[in-house]
Amino acid sequence: MSVRYLGLLLLVLLPEPETAQSCFPPVLSGGYFVPEKLEYAPKSSLAFSCDVDHKPLAEGWWATSVCLNGKWSPEPRCIAKASCLPPTIPNGYIQGQRSWYENGQRITVSCNSGYLTRRSSSVIRCTNGKWSLLLVCEKKSSACDKPPKIPNAVIVHQKPQEVYPDHSKLHYQCEEGHDTDPQNAEKSITCRAGTWIQGPSCTEVSDCMFDPAQHYGSGQYDIKKIKEGNTIPIGCRQGWEYYWTFIRCQNRRILIADCCHQTDYQRGVCSFFPL
Repeated sequence: MSVRYLGLLLLVLLPEPETAQSCFPPVLSGGYFVPEKLEYAPKSSLAFSCDVDHKPLAEGWWATSVCLNGKWSPEPRCIAKASCLPPTIPNGYIQGQRSWYENGQRITVSCNSGYLTRRSSSVIRCTNGKWSLLLVCEKKSSACDKPPKIPNAVIVHQKPQEVYPDHSKLHYQCEEGHDTDPQNAEKSITCRAGTWIQGPSCTEVSDCMFDPAQHYGSGQYDIKKIKEGNTIPIGCRQGWEYYWTFIRCQNRRILIADCCHQTDYQRGVCSFFPL
């Protein structure tokens, strides 16, 4: 295949590079924009305003839209002057929020978890371009602030929040080389009536010491020092076959799988029991 033919083939097979699309002037009911052009280049800005009885679907008398991929973003639009834009509700939200609301329309405000409004009603009304009242979502007295830092541990499976509702439970994980007391292995803290009830702390995990003489009744093997989480084998026999006794250090306790075949251990079928 010649180089010339290969080049022609690549030109046919390779897709043409995408080019940014320009925008045509938008249809703006109840408003106007300047300067007026037959076509606007990509990323061009268009400033527009609205007639006396209308206003832009944005704060202020003027608004700006940008040409992106052949469309105006945001779409230039004028709404009735008596209409309302969505209110900002700190620590709350509007159920089924829309881009704007007609005069006289009512909406329901909900507070985020751990917050409440002191008013008996959570409904507000759009009246001549303004909301009848702005509800405030306040922190509940029973809610908790950010949880305290747990030494040698991190909170898992939970996104950070400013406020946590009453009875919230956060789970934590001890850092490597640390663990909770084996007699009280609960790894969580709970919010109760505005206060965090902290669980067990994470303490440094020490190695396990295993004395084979105490188990086998002989001094055939030296005392073994096993790091937390590790497993070591010690040879043993069952009849004429050669097996292993597997010794594991877990939560500062010795677990043992007595005379277990290597293949069974690899398959995870050897049963460990406390020494």
